[in-house]
Amino acid sequence: MMYSVVTNMNSLSRYRLDEPIRAVAPPEIARGIRDYYGKDKNGNLRASRLSPFSRRFDNNAAFRDKIFTTAKKLADAVFDPENPDWGDWPADIEECVGVALVLGAIFEGCADSIVLEFSEDQLASLEAESRTRSMGLSDLLFDRLTAWKEAAGDRENSWQGGNE
Repeated sequence: MMYSVVTNMNSLSRYRLDEPIRAVAPPEIARGIRDYYGKDKNGNLRASRLSPFSRRFDNNAAFRDKIFTTAKKLADAVFDPENPDWGDWPADIEECVGVALVLGAIFEGCADSIVLEFSEDQLASLEAESRTRSMGLSDLLFDRLTAWKEAAGDRENSWQGGNE
């Protein structure tokens, strides 16, 4: 999985964060982001609260570059299923939301290539869970990865699901 994510990230030149994206962050940072920005009736971060961040991201090249640089550094830890650590995240909440959104865009963009590494049993398990939970592929994969990392890398339960 790590190869797919890094390849996608290295081909990324400039990504606009103007479409719905799942933020990819450790649970405690995700909670801090939700607490700071609030949620709308659909459970999404409030667009009105994200406006200042969006303007800064779109108009401040140094800030945007810092977000991408931090995201690239964190990708190794975040997307490595063999590493239960999430890496060293910034203290600034705006940097955290930016990094989380960039990592989410990267993860979503390579979800299809990630499942190519799954066995038939793992794919069947993923499909069944997707139907049962009515979730998209990238959301489901991220939930599995998060649960695996929270369980400190329980080797008995692969983050991919199904038999290894």
